[in-house]
Amino acid sequence: MELSDGINVVGRNQAACNVHIDQHSVSKLHCLIVERSGKYTLRDLDSTNGTTVNGLPVRECSLRVGDYLGFGPHVIVRFACGVAETAAMSDDHTGRVPMMVHHV
Repeated sequence: MELSDGINVVGRNQAACNVHIDQHSVSKLHCLIVERSGKYTLRDLDSTNGTTVNGLPVRECSLRVGDYLGFGPHVIVRFACGVAETAAMSDDHTGRVPMMVHHV
């Protein structure tokens, strides 16, 4: 999955989100990741299971290299130099499903 310049919509709704995460704990429209001049801001969209940064619930915050973003309880993303490395826990919680998110 790729982050584009400007506004990125993160969520489960494939038609409405350019960052699609197919996990039941992720809301259809979960959050926005906005890029402006190389700086990133995350804004939760009143998601059902919430959004966290470094384990703390957030409504809106600036992102820094190395931050861990949580989209509900089962999807964790490590944000690094315009790249977010993602691991989503499997539904049975026994393993991890690797995904990559790249900034273009």
